[in-house]
Amino acid sequence: MENLIRELKAKIVSHRGYYESNEAAVRRQLIEPILDHIGWRTDDPNLVKVNSQTEERDIPDYTY
Repeated sequence: MENLIRELKAKIVSHRGYYESNEAAVRRQLIEPILDHIGWRTDDPNLVKVNSQTEERDIPDYTY
């Protein structure tokens, strides 16, 4: 996990302006690698839902 965090930090430093204006890139290139690392399998919609409304009508970014 430490190596992943270092890699992501380097991306943020190098491409800050890009990430500040592109939420999709932040999700795909920064958030999802962390979620995948902890076992969330963001590529499998049976396990992780993206922007799906809950019974309470909330719309979280990711639901496991």
